[in-house]
This record gives sequence, structure tokens and C-alpha cells, in this order.
Amino acid sequence: MSGLTHDGLDAPIWHPFTSLHEWQFARWITKNLGQSQTDSLLKLPLVRTVKSLLYTALFKEHYDLSFHNSYSLMKRIDQLPMGPDWTCELVHIKGDRVDETGKLMAGDAELWMRDPLECIRELMSNPAFRDVVCYAPERAYADEEGKEHLYDEMWTADWWWNTQLKLPPGAVVAPIILSSDETNLSQFRGDQKAWPVYLTLGNIAKDVRSRPSSHATVLIGYLPVSKLEMFTSETCSAARHRLYHFCMSRILRSLVQAGKDGVDMTYPDGFVRRIFPILAAYVADYPEQVLAASCRKNTCPCCLVDPKRRGEPLHTEFRDPETTLSIIRAHMKGEDEPHFVQLNLRPIYTPFWHDLPFANIHTCFTPDLLHQLHKGVFHDHLLKWCRKHVGKEEIDMRFQRMTPFPGLRQFSSGISSVSQWTGAEHQEMEKVFVGALTGTVNKNWSAVSKALVDFIFYARLHTHPLANFHKEKDIVIQDGIRKHFNIPKMHSTAHYADFIRSHGSTVGFNTEHPERLHIDYAKVAYAPMTKWLRRQEAVELRRAPILYYCDVDLRGSGERLQQDARTEGVILPKHSPPGASPRLFRLALSCPSPNTRVDRLVDQYGTQNFIPALNSFLSKKLPRSPARATERDLRCLYTYTIHAAPGQPAQGRHPPQPPSFDTVLIVDPEADSGIRPIPSIEASLRVARVRALFTIPGDIGQVTGPLAYVELFTPLRVKDPTSGLYLMSASTRNHRRHSVVVSVDDFVSPCHLIPKSSPPASWPRQWAPDTVLDVASQFYLNMYIDLHTFVLFWPNG
Repeated sequence: MSGLTHDGLDAPIWHPFTSLHEWQFARWITKNLGQSQTDSLLKLPLVRTVKSLLYTALFKEHYDLSFHNSYSLMKRIDQLPMGPDWTCELVHIKGDRVDETGKLMAGDAELWMRDPLECIRELMSNPAFRDVVCYAPERAYADEEGKEHLYDEMWTADWWWNTQLKLPPGAVVAPIILSSDETNLSQFRGDQKAWPVYLTLGNIAKDVRSRPSSHATVLIGYLPVSKLEMFTSETCSAARHRLYHFCMSRILRSLVQAGKDGVDMTYPDGFVRRIFPILAAYVADYPEQVLAASCRKNTCPCCLVDPKRRGEPLHTEFRDPETTLSIIRAHMKGEDEPHFVQLNLRPIYTPFWHDLPFANIHTCFTPDLLHQLHKGVFHDHLLKWCRKHVGKEEIDMRFQRMTPFPGLRQFSSGISSVSQWTGAEHQEMEKVFVGALTGTVNKNWSAVSKALVDFIFYARLHTHPLANFHKEKDIVIQDGIRKHFNIPKMHSTAHYADFIRSHGSTVGFNTEHPERLHIDYAKVAYAPMTKWLRRQEAVELRRAPILYYCDVDLRGSGERLQQDARTEGVILPKHSPPGASPRLFRLALSCPSPNTRVDRLVDQYGTQNFIPALNSFLSKKLPRSPARATERDLRCLYTYTIHAAPGQPAQGRHPPQPPSFDTVLIVDPEADSGIRPIPSIEASLRVARVRALFTIPGDIGQVTGPLAYVELFTPLRVKDPTSGLYLMSASTRNHRRHSVVVSVDDFVSPCHLIPKSSPPASWPRQWAPDTVLDVASQFYLNMYIDLHTFVLFWPNG
């Protein structure tokens, strides 16, 4: 490792630090501690004696830290290669208000920025992106005939192909993805705001560029946030809009000529290519979308739909940037007023995109899953409609008693008490909303709810049907919940399918990503912020080649972990449904309940039919082996209690823990044995409740891998007519639960069941999340619990 060098220098790759360990320690301090905390840490006796503590069998040498306080650490950080320089430009603003002397009021605003072209150069030369960058468009198909087009990464979509045809041979398109979001400064700054602008490239794989830890998205500027007190209340808004466009033009000015003529850059693979940086996408919420498009509010920034007809399933012509510019310029000359008013344009006569080559601002706006779907369509509209229709008490009660699922949030106090919602909480509610609502509303309301929740899940795929919603939506008006559907966020969903065909999957364009970046980039005011930011970037710029030359996969979790011989705890099931990625199951690396007796399994785990079920399994798997299990043979049984655990009594201040026996989808043992035909994928699956996970001694039978004792539910045959969810109940044999032993290899995925009450109007008050699987008689299979399950069942939903 010590022989690794960088940039042709004889110094080690971690220079100016003395070792890789010191580099890792310095990076951790820089990322996590402030100046005073760093000084306090380095003054600790334990750290000051690090010279003796770092003597190990692996590194047989003594060395001390080369820095002793925050100042000396920062001096070393400042020796690292830095990113593009920051500059501050004063924007002089002359208002229309008169001061006490009779002169027009004026002021200056700070515009902090750096050259986006240099930022692109920095991204493109990063060796860590070598295996996750694409240089040319591609086509992907789901079938050999090429009839079903797959849209995933940006280079598989139509925009890149169409743009490539406009450029000379050999040109490389660099699709620029901008994002901006005005936000409050987070460190006790009162009402001070920041307006950061970020840049990333569509050449980089979406799962990499959307991860903040990969640093594939860079900050290129801070737009000034001024109260513009030099303007009157009537003109202040227009002045703010013009200031935004002027500052964006200043930030992006280097891209104008580069987009026309191209510029040579060294790519991560070491080759020099001529790239053409072209604005392809703009990630922003609705207010910033209409601001960037020079449109007024309550107007679609993408198409020419009548604002009064946004609630209808119309296919309206997209806005054309050349037409927009010509009408704006005519208005500046006092001409064409009717068209200016008809298109709901603002008097912004030099929008920032007017000279960006090949850019169409109206098709740049990306689907905003956070604000348009999770916070908008679901929370602000669908949830409020249903609470008015059903009653918030009933909705709260159903969320309080919802069956548990690994990772699913339990709203123990209901949802009415939540004062501040996040995107994650909205998504948690969406996972159970259709099932929770089923039985409390009629088929029309159920169809409306299902259609909108379906669309939220479909938005992450390539198909976006909303026909069912428009067919049934009138029930919301008939019940007096709403008067119309002229909702901007609702209308925006009409453009999702077009955007996916042109730009790829919506997952790669999400406002949650820039909001996450605000944690780092919207902390303090700009001047100290830029110095702090350059040091942070210097650390990450050095980290990238270290990770690359140490052979780290950027698609993984980040830093490469040392190989652990205990990875046997990870199991990859053999059975995975079409269209979905295989799921990993993790078992305990150390058994929490070794030498478990069978009588304990029966008493505490509820495995009433354990010995017969295990012998039935052995007779099928090992038909020629005479060995069969008895209670005496299995005193050395090993169990794995991964969500298959009995309850635990209270210990000290720790409350008692309820039992946890989760449900999973497995390959149906009856279908697998040929008892009945398999007409479809769901007919080959069965819901089962896991009571125990275990291994058996080798003298009974050579069975590889852990086994599971499960209780079966009835086959997936009957669907609820309103929600489309499969309906089932506990399967019985001879008046006892139908239980079998299966291999964990037969697990397909975890699954979630939602109880069905009879009568369905209200859930019994004695139901509780920990016991409802034992006391309810019928259940819905929740296809919305995760995208994996949704993909498995949606073709037939």
C-alpha cells in the first residue's frame, strides 16, 4: 500500500499525511468535528499517546500524528488539491422606491459562484467514476424482437439519442442536471436563507449520482436571497424573478460557447474526448419550475393546458421555448399582448436559458416525487379527502393497530398527532394505505385511492396508468370533499410517462437529493461556507483516487469493508419473481438460542406439529435415508431467531418484548409437488408465517442450509373486488394449523398481511399489532409494502 502514488508524484497517494491510517483519521475529523471539538479531541491523553497505541502486528513501526490541533490539521488539508475556485460577484440593484433625499434606492447583492465547466471537468476526471460513466446513448429492450423498450438510465432514453444526432460525429453529450431549492440556513441564523444551485451529469449512473456520499453532485453557486426593499410591493416580485434569471445566466455563462463548439476533457478512463455540455434536466419544486420557465403560478411550466382544465386527462401540446421567447420579446416592445396573457408568461425578457444551445427548458423539468406525489397528491389531497369521508378517528385507529413488518413505522398514536411530515413518513403511510382503507369505503372511493397509490408506485417504473382515477374521481366531488381537480401537482403526473421516455427513470431525478445536500451546504453564511466547502471537497477529491486504487466499488455502500469470513449469514434465495431483483436474507451470525430443546420450540415458538412436519420434509428430501427425527435426537437443535422469536419478559427498566413471527412468501410446497397445476406466478407462491428457523444435526440427514418451520395460509386465489388485494385465511389440517418444514432457499420475499374485519366497517378494539395475526380470521396480502412485492403482483393488479 505504501508504494501507491498519484498524479505522477513520488509521494504516497495519501500525502501530505504520513500514512493511510492518519489520512482516515484526518478525514473523519474533517467530516464530523468542528474546530473546538477537534482541539479537544487531540488534547486527550489517549490520542496524544497514539504513538504507542498504533504499534500492531500488522504495522511494525512507531509513528506519531503529524498534526496536534485544528490549525495544523487545516494546514495539511490546505495542501491537498482543491476543486474549482469560488468567486463573489456584486450585483448592483437599482429599485423604484425613493429614499428621503428623493433619489432612487439601490443596493448590492452577493452572487457566489464557480465555473460549472470546471466542475464538469472535475467530475469527468474522477477515477472513482470510471466504471459508472457512459459516453454514448444505448437502447435496451425487454424482448429479443426489440418491441418493448426499457427506459432506465438517462443514456437509454430518447433525449440523448435525439441530441446526439444534432452534434458532429465523435461528440460526447454531457447531459447537465441542475437542481436548486431555496432553504433556511440551519445553524441558528434566524430568517436568513440560502439558495444553492447544484450540478451533476447524466453520464454518471443514477444510483451513484443520487447518493450524497459519492459526491457526484457539486455545488456551483449560491443565488442571492434579498428582500429587495428598494422596490415597492407592486414591483418587488417581478424584480426578484429578474434577479434570479440574471444570476443564473452569470453562473452558467461558460456553458454557452462550450455547448456550441464543445470542449476537450479527460475522462475517468484516461482518454480525451470532446464533450458538449447541454442542459438536459432541472430538478426543482413547482414554484421554482414556473420561475425558471418564465410562467405565472397556477400554470403548467411544461404544456399549454388551460388552467381550468388541469384536472382532466388531456394530452396537451408542450410549450416551445422559441415561441415563448418570441412572445416575451414582442411583449417587451409592446406587441402581442393577447398571446402573452394567454400563455400566462412573466415579463422576464432575458431568461437564463435563452442562449443555452439545444436546451428546451419546458421539457427539462423532472417529476418531483417528493413534492408532487408524496407530499402533494397523497398527503395534501388523497389523505385529506379520505379523512373527511371516513373520519380521522377511524383512520387513526387502523394505523395504530396495523400489523408490524420489518422496517415499517408503527404509528402507535395514529397519524393525526404527527405535526411535521417527511417524505419517508409519507412513503410509510402509502405502503399500508390501500389495505387500511379497504372495508371502510365503497368501491368508488376504494378505486380512487387504489388508482392514486398505484400511480405513486408506478412512477418508479415505466408505466403510468391514471385512467381508473379519472373514471372514479367524481365520487370526491359528489361527496362534497372537493369542488374541482384543477390542481397543479395532480396535473403534473400527466407528464411522467413522456419524461421517462425522454430522460429515463424518475428515480434518477428527485428533489429529496438536493434537500439532503442542504444538510452540508446550507449551514452557515456564504463567505465562511465556501472556505469550509473547499476543504471538504479537497478531502473528498483525495478520497476518490484512494478508493479507486484500493479497488472500491462505488455502487456499494461506500468504503470497502475488509472481507469477513462470517458472510455465511447472507442467503440469496433461489427463487426470485420476474422483473424484480433478488432479495437477500440475513441470518444471525451467532446463534442466539443454541441447544434448543424441542419442547421449548413447542411451548415458546408455537411449533405444535414440529416432529411430524420435519419428518415429512426429510422423507421428501432424503427418501433413501432411514434416519428420522425424534425429540431425543433434536436436543442439540440450533435455532435462528430472525423475526421468529418468542416474547421476552420485562427486565429492569426494559419493557417486555412481544413475540415476533413474521410472514413470508414461499414457493408453495403443494404446487412444487405437482398436486395442482401452476397457471401463474402467484399460483406458485404461498404466504406462510415463520415460527422457527433452525439447523439439524448431521446424524439425522445431510441437509445444507437452515430450515424453517412455517404455518401456511390458504392459496392466492381470491381477490377483494374493490382493492384488488389477495384475500386469505389460516390454512388448517385436521382442525390444526397446516404447518410444514421448508428450506430457507424456498423463501421468495418477506410479505405483509393486513387484517380484514367482519363486518368490515370498523376494526375490533381488542386488536393490537402484536396479536392481530393470531386473532383475525381473514387477511389481505399487502402488495404495496415494497416495490419488490408490487412488481411481483402489479401485472395482474
